[in-house]
Amino acid sequence: DWMNYDLSFSLKYSSVFEPDFMETNQPSTDVYGAFADYRFQDEQDRWTAQLGLRSVYVSNLDTYYWEPRLNLSYKPTDNLRIKANGGINHQFINQLIEFDFNGIGVDNQIWTLVDGEEFPALRSTQFAFGLDWADNGWFVDIEGYYRRLRGITSFAPAFATVDSGDFNEGQGRSYGVDFLLRKRCGNHQSWISYSWSHAENFFDHLSSDWFPAFNDQRHR
Repeated sequence: DWMNYDLSFSLKYSSVFEPDFMETNQPSTDVYGAFADYRFQDEQDRWTAQLGLRSVYVSNLDTYYWEPRLNLSYKPTDNLRIKANGGINHQFINQLIEFDFNGIGVDNQIWTLVDGEEFPALRSTQFAFGLDWADNGWFVDIEGYYRRLRGITSFAPAFATVDSGDFNEGQGRSYGVDFLLRKRCGNHQSWISYSWSHAENFFDHLSSDWFPAFNDQRHR
């Protein structure tokens, strides 16, 4: 028997342009978005579910993208909550992963607008599961996650071939655990946090196996 439900929606418009890239022109695109959200809860306020769907239209690609998302939570006690969520997101201006390094050993920051061919839209699928506990000023939050990326692009002229050219489309994946401990005392609070994560990429034309990504930081 479900009750206490809410339905909401929103509309969004934005315009994106790409700065000069390798002395070419400055392409631009318009991005239109619509979002609907549905939330429901049981009578005892133990179960909560939130279902959302976002539709995005990108003018230069003449394509619609659909982004569903789901959040679930269950409270077996007043202090403990178990939670899970998942969803799909897209990004339409992406950073290229460059495998040529500059003189000081830091990869260059190259950003480009997607065109659906050499530079596909970045698609991210993420799932997370965790729990949090709160009592007497203490709060503990633990969450594990897994993220899969499709459509990441590398710029690797040193590895260029007749078939692949300078740009290669690949995949990425990352997973990890986040931990937070917080204590509130009056108007003051202190906390400690720790994250363990692993991120890696895979490109058909560059490697036969997954390898660590540039943003791979195991401990934070």
